[in-house]
Amino acid sequence: MQVKKGSQVTVCQECGQVFRLEVGSIQSQPLAEGIDDYGIVCPKCRHFAHSFYINNRLKALQKQDATRQERRQYKHEFVKFQHQMEKRLHRYANPG
Repeated sequence: MQVKKGSQVTVCQECGQVFRLEVGSIQSQPLAEGIDDYGIVCPKCRHFAHSFYINNRLKALQKQDATRQERRQYKHEFVKFQHQMEKRLHRYANPG
């Protein structure tokens, strides 16, 4: 596979396919009421690899024209929510 400078590639954990991250590679799946699980989908085997969780509050914050202070608050809430979800689901997004 030839990779353009600046493009990002990944390897499917399930089938080993190397592929370029493009629009449509990242998809969401509903996890619970108001919570979505976002991840990368392999174009070959369709394996879904978890990347992050997002809830309705974080979605609303994303849509705002944020000041520097608001962006810091968003980042803080985003990280806090990831930890809460990992603990709640007993999963680890980045094993190792």
